[in-house]
Amino acid sequence: MMNQSPHHPFVIAGRGGGGGKRGRGGGGGSEAPNSLKSRQIARIIDLLSEGPIVGPWDGAKSVYFDGVPVLGDDGTPNFENWTIAGNSGWPDQPVLPGFAQQQGEVAVSLQIKKGTPITRTILNGDVNRCRVTVSVPSLQVQNTTTGDIKGTSVVFRVYLQSNGGGFALVTEHTISGKTNTRYQRALAFPLTGDPPWDIRVERVTADLTKNNLQNDLYWDSFTEIIDQKINYTLSAVIGYTIDAEQFQTIPKRVVDCGGLIVSVPVNYDPITRVYTGAWSGTFKQAWTDNPAWVLYDLVTQNRYGLGDFVSINDIDKWGLYSIGQWCDALVPNGRGGQEPRWTFNGVISSQQEAFDLLAAVASVFRGGMYWAGGQMVGMADKPSDPVAQYTNANVLDGAFSYHDADIFARKTQYLVRWNDPTNLGEPRRALVEDQTGIAKFGIKRDEIIAIGCTSEGQAQRVGEWAIYTDVYEGQTVDFVPGLEAAWARPGDIIQIADVNVGGERRGGRIVSATTTAITLDAAVTLIVGQTYYLSCILPDGAVVTRKVSTGGGSHTKLTVAAFAQAPLKDTVWVLASSDLQPTLWRVLTARQTDTDRYEVVAQRHLPGKWDYIERDKPLSQPDISNIGIIPPVKGLNAKDYLVVLSPISLGVRMLISWQSLAPVFDLAYRPVNGNWIRVRVDQTAHDVEVEEGDYDIWITPLNVIGRRGVTTKIRYTVVGKVAPPADPVNFRIQLVENVAMFQWAPATEIDMIIGGSYEMRYSPQTAGATWASAGTVLTSIPGTATTVELPYRRGTYMLKARDAGGTYSATAVAVITNIVGATQSFVRICEQPAWLGTKVNCKVQLPQEWLIITDEQAGLGTYTFKNQIDMGGVFPVVLSVDMLAFPYYEGDVFIDARPGLVDDWQSWDSAIDDGEGMVTVQVRQTDGDPALGTSVWSAWTQFIAGEYVARGFQFRALMDAPPDQNVAIEQLCIIADVTAKQESGADTVWQPAKQRINFLVKFKYVPAVSIAIQNAALGDFFVISNKSNTGFDLELKNSTGAIITAARTFDWIAAGY
Repeated sequence: MMNQSPHHPFVIAGRGGGGGKRGRGGGGGSEAPNSLKSRQIARIIDLLSEGPIVGPWDGAKSVYFDGVPVLGDDGTPNFENWTIAGNSGWPDQPVLPGFAQQQGEVAVSLQIKKGTPITRTILNGDVNRCRVTVSVPSLQVQNTTTGDIKGTSVVFRVYLQSNGGGFALVTEHTISGKTNTRYQRALAFPLTGDPPWDIRVERVTADLTKNNLQNDLYWDSFTEIIDQKINYTLSAVIGYTIDAEQFQTIPKRVVDCGGLIVSVPVNYDPITRVYTGAWSGTFKQAWTDNPAWVLYDLVTQNRYGLGDFVSINDIDKWGLYSIGQWCDALVPNGRGGQEPRWTFNGVISSQQEAFDLLAAVASVFRGGMYWAGGQMVGMADKPSDPVAQYTNANVLDGAFSYHDADIFARKTQYLVRWNDPTNLGEPRRALVEDQTGIAKFGIKRDEIIAIGCTSEGQAQRVGEWAIYTDVYEGQTVDFVPGLEAAWARPGDIIQIADVNVGGERRGGRIVSATTTAITLDAAVTLIVGQTYYLSCILPDGAVVTRKVSTGGGSHTKLTVAAFAQAPLKDTVWVLASSDLQPTLWRVLTARQTDTDRYEVVAQRHLPGKWDYIERDKPLSQPDISNIGIIPPVKGLNAKDYLVVLSPISLGVRMLISWQSLAPVFDLAYRPVNGNWIRVRVDQTAHDVEVEEGDYDIWITPLNVIGRRGVTTKIRYTVVGKVAPPADPVNFRIQLVENVAMFQWAPATEIDMIIGGSYEMRYSPQTAGATWASAGTVLTSIPGTATTVELPYRRGTYMLKARDAGGTYSATAVAVITNIVGATQSFVRICEQPAWLGTKVNCKVQLPQEWLIITDEQAGLGTYTFKNQIDMGGVFPVVLSVDMLAFPYYEGDVFIDARPGLVDDWQSWDSAIDDGEGMVTVQVRQTDGDPALGTSVWSAWTQFIAGEYVARGFQFRALMDAPPDQNVAIEQLCIIADVTAKQESGADTVWQPAKQRINFLVKFKYVPAVSIAIQNAALGDFFVISNKSNTGFDLELKNSTGAIITAARTFDWIAAGY
């Protein structure tokens, strides 16, 4: 081991160079031997650590270049021309011997030609000197007559310019000799004047002109040198000089060294791990890999730890002392030997949050740190007797809440990463498996980083602890203790006697007590042949257990082996027996949540776990319950519903519910023939995301000790977004003049409110109208709408809801009105029964006289009307369709093709309610005379019943049906209604002649006209002539029948269609 003195560096000697032999050959021209040999020395300083540290364990044998030790085990050097020196990182350490400079090399790598010098600049004003390195790839000349090869020379100059003041010659240098390999030469010189400095290298010798001469010159690099004496205070550093001839690149350096020297107890030998005598509470400085004292150093150190924030008096050092002893205890290493239980050999190379770093180091000994009672306290998972006991009598509402980890998330295989010191600290992985878990759940792998671990045995234990925790410590309990029992702290072992776990009352409060007789608050039944133990809390707060000597039977007073002191009245008692014991727990958190409220969370604890993990002994699990069979759940049910995912999208969820008094349940569900999804829950309902389809649902109750009950199973069909929306409710009509106002109740389903709509259809029939035969009036009324207005017409109006997925409500709601409106039927054109229009892929089916698709595989059937409508002029007209159409099965066209009694048929003509056939009516229009070939027609558009303004109209029907179905049109008519209208004139001035009155918009029919003469004389009258749908002539005459020439005004009204 090297010298750890705080006042001396460690110097690990060095190794000089060796010589070689030379020879000469014979025959032909002679070649002179190489007389130039270049050598570069790499000078490297590595920062090892904060100081002080121990340093390399065995000098140069502990230093490795590219994985090879500088000295072999027998002291034989593996490299030539090296030196190693270092400082351990003490405050007043000397300058590192041989490394009083800082150097930085800058590559140039350019050929120097005569007449083209190369210049580089140094900007750093702290640089004191510069070293220029040049090279020749070869330097030789061959006699063209004899073939002899000899040396030659090349001359170059180096110039320096300070702060732009002009270049001054530093040196003119000659490289003379012979070499057929690359040769380097370095020239160092001081930098005078002020920065920046320009360095120029110039070739003096002429460039090559003959092939027998080789003297190319290259500027390889320049090095900036700062001459400073730096001792790197409190930093452990190591410096190397390495002959570059032995390496292609700078070698990778590894140092096997002892780390930081920290505070350890004065009675502790960190090498032998022996604690001598009682500890006085004082410390000494030494190296250790005990994680407890590494943790203490991080907390107290003010350079890199919490020392500026936490006083050494604020740390529970006595607790850490106990943890340190626990870490140093020897356990089997898995290879027939023994090793310390927990060690920490790690590198903290980056700044971290204090809590995260302390937690990471404390996790090495399965512990942590917390603040309590004005001190920072360490805790570790190590053996301890219970320090507190809880029953239903000293917790709020007598309630303990138990929570199990998801058994299906449990890992069955761990890869534990650790650093192998036999392989220069390179990472390795230890595989740890739970064979029982693999057989049950398959391989579920996870990876763990064992922090600061350099032992395969410790890495194996880390993995074993992870598996043990998954299997045996996955359960937690939380409760609110009474104030007198609220002093448990993280890491403490507690015991709980819960009647809901044990199945019988084994705990309560003491009514009175002596050292040997305890009177309980309730009777207990003792069974002959069983051994009983009573645990009580003594006045000093300790939980003490004594054997019960009372015989069998029901008792409220128990005789026990004598306590040192009589337990206090109203403190808690717990009774254990060989067949029923209280559960043990390790406190995870204990925190005050209100003035008089504390909450405790604890994890399951089995005292035999250390022997189970470290010594491979069987794990003993106590009998903690006398509860029998767990009954199955009742009322297992599922219900799916829609949820809003975004303003434009919906999702489907399923709520699974049941009734049971069990505390926890294993729920499994899957789409039929899909993968199971498993989850452990502690509620009697669980909500999951699903898709449409059939689901298997299984639920298994478990009691608080994990015992499983009978599994209940159901299958449920998720309808989700494919369920039809509800039929519209309270559909009604109100007439206001010639406007029909429709109203209905608001939709409540999400897929109607978001993305849904309504469709309204109209049929002029007041009896027997169907959704299929009615014409579409409005195709997409918003799903949030509750009212719409249309021009009124006599007939049947129908409404259906259509959800975001395009699914219609099952039944159309309708209103039927036969009130005569303000429209008059102008024309009705029908195509049946002759169907004389143009047919494409459609035909007339006899004897029914239906229009059907000829071949549904060939695409749409198209029927263009023979009849068209000519209004005689451009008029507003209300168009509607009167159609009877239905899908049917192709194989049942004829009535006699169907078997059975006619009275049993649900419908005639093979019509089907769930067919997918569809008829779409289209319309096009023109303002010209439709009988003329020059009229311009609009494009075909879907026919929507309503008002159109044009003169001529043509119609066609598109027929579509899936394979094995067809669609039949039995009736297809178009009705054109015109609306009653009137025009009028008021106070029209009379012109003494026959006066022509023209209508602004002509009537379809000749209207009725009425006249009122203003300021008329007795006997005045009027004559109307030439009345047409565009206007009329008016004459005002007096009693003699002559045209009135006096001033008159008149009013007129024309009413019609």
